[in-house]
Amino acid sequence: MRKIIQATVFYLTAAICLSLAGPSARAADKLTVGISFQQLSDPFFISIIYGCQKAAKEEGINLIIHEAGGYANVDRQIQQIEDLIQKKVDMMIIMPTNAKGVVPVVERAIASGIPAMDMGSQVASNKMIAFVQADDHELGAAQARFLVSILKGNGKVLYIAGPAGVTWTVDRLAGFKSVLEKSPDLKLLDELWINSSREAGLRNTEDKLETYKDLNAISAGADVMTQGSGDALKAANKVGKVLLTTVGFSKDTEDMIRNGVIQMTAAQQTVLMGYNAVKTAVKYLRKQPYEKNIKIAPIVVTKENIANLSLETIRAPDDFKPKLMYP
Repeated sequence: MRKIIQATVFYLTAAICLSLAGPSARAADKLTVGISFQQLSDPFFISIIYGCQKAAKEEGINLIIHEAGGYANVDRQIQQIEDLIQKKVDMMIIMPTNAKGVVPVVERAIASGIPAMDMGSQVASNKMIAFVQADDHELGAAQARFLVSILKGNGKVLYIAGPAGVTWTVDRLAGFKSVLEKSPDLKLLDELWINSSREAGLRNTEDKLETYKDLNAISAGADVMTQGSGDALKAANKVGKVLLTTVGFSKDTEDMIRNGVIQMTAAQQTVLMGYNAVKTAVKYLRKQPYEKNIKIAPIVVTKENIANLSLETIRAPDDFKPKLMYP
């Protein structure tokens, strides 16, 4: 089978050491970009940092990275963004815990002279200068198209959306539904709004397997939840009897596809997302032309094509350890 080739090639240059002077994060001759993540327990976010640090190394800039520790920790993310304001970073890249909850502090940063952009999911503000994202609508649609094909347009499906209040969960579910609407005999029985964790995926899938005895397929908006669903299917002896599709391509998801637990994933080019976000920030700060809305297409992965997949733009190397202050 023809090898999947990624379009982006990374060119690496030598890193320059970080220098801090007083309360400001700005080094004498280097730009400093602050990045605020929802959490770093998910390999998805680790791969984004890998892409961010690749771009920072290429551009010769500093990064300061904060993570809130979970979607529920809106207050912690607000405090961390306030820290970036105090450090007087040149720009912020935000992945919000809650689209509306962080608006006041982000707009306060912008009013203080620190521009901000979205990455992965959006802040509910029209003052952000750019948005770099996976094509979330297409991620959900790709899963639904796979199920329509395999189930011949007939069956019963459960969709696990993920956390409420973030744009990617809403957009992926919308993409999923947009395909199912064209196959009226493929019924969406339920949609779940849960924490994006393996444990939550396991617990909720166990419950729904009891509720829906004739379930044909489960799709989820992120692979960490799907891994929990896979655990539940194994415990119930329903691997392969209930199809499982997801979004993302962590190592555990790769193993589950190879073992037949997960039948399909719409793999996000996660490294490319972080890389493009930092590149966009640098272009803006250097007054160069930049794209205001970058959507990165997924790669459909199944057991049939997984052996030929290149991971360069999808996942950080297994031995990568993110630095919360770079370089």
